[in-house]
Amino acid sequence: MKIPEKLMGVLARQKLIAQKHSPQVLFVAGLVGVTTAAVLACRATLKVGDKLDDIATEVEVVKRGAMAPALSLRHTVEKLPDIRRDLAVVYGRGTFEITKLYAPAVIIGGLSIAALTGSHIQLSRRNTALTGMYATLSKAFDAYRARVREELGEEKEAEIYYAGKFEIVTGENGEKTKVLSRTGECGTTMYAREFDERNRNWVPNYESNSVFLMGVQNHCMNKLVRDRFLFLNDVYDALGFEKTVEGQLVGWTYPSHSKDGDNYVDFGLYCCSANTEFILGNDQRVIYLDFNVDGVIYDLI
Repeated sequence: MKIPEKLMGVLARQKLIAQKHSPQVLFVAGLVGVTTAAVLACRATLKVGDKLDDIATEVEVVKRGAMAPALSLRHTVEKLPDIRRDLAVVYGRGTFEITKLYAPAVIIGGLSIAALTGSHIQLSRRNTALTGMYATLSKAFDAYRARVREELGEEKEAEIYYAGKFEIVTGENGEKTKVLSRTGECGTTMYAREFDERNRNWVPNYESNSVFLMGVQNHCMNKLVRDRFLFLNDVYDALGFEKTVEGQLVGWTYPSHSKDGDNYVDFGLYCCSANTEFILGNDQRVIYLDFNVDGVIYDLI
């Protein structure tokens, strides 16, 4: 009988969905199985005492049968093989009975471990594939930026990438410095974040926010130098932001593995023109952060 194409399409889609969620299914099945195995093992342990008592009783009967001839002064050496055989039968039958008690728990426990192992293997393979894909995209994007720099120059490429303009800023001592002022509301990279009242560490006070942000930045820099690597998720967590998938792949290495790496952690506090009030030392409702990550470092650890 030929299966209709529409039904085949539905089955194929259901198969794909099952494959997609198979790690979660295997993990849940493994947890349930481990719990069930533990319960069955406990129940078997409650019954094993009676089995051991039965074995001890049968062994005692066999030994008494062996002692009877000696007590009547008619014991012979030829009786010993029969005694050993009877004891072997008792012990063998007792071992089999105890094994039967624990067999369900052992079988279910083994299947549960296999399910958990399968879930871990599938997730590891997917994570490896995701990391490889992200690293490839990152390298392709870096190569693209290099071609743009070669064609337009470093300053123009930086203005395009950061959506800003280089401006001449005069300091208090009269020294002029060229600075890239970003015009983006929250930076231009996918890693940028807004530090405001939605964050648990926010306080409506410039000095408190400044001390906190610079303190976290210094702490992260020290961690980078100490550990030789730092994930973006570590920075997000220290600042009070939610972790992300990409945050566990990108970050910093020390010394930097990227030729464009800075060898330091920077939150971009003084690079965004939208942070003007903060830079001037005034209260600002939203502080825009953008992070100078080196790129994908997961495959370098």
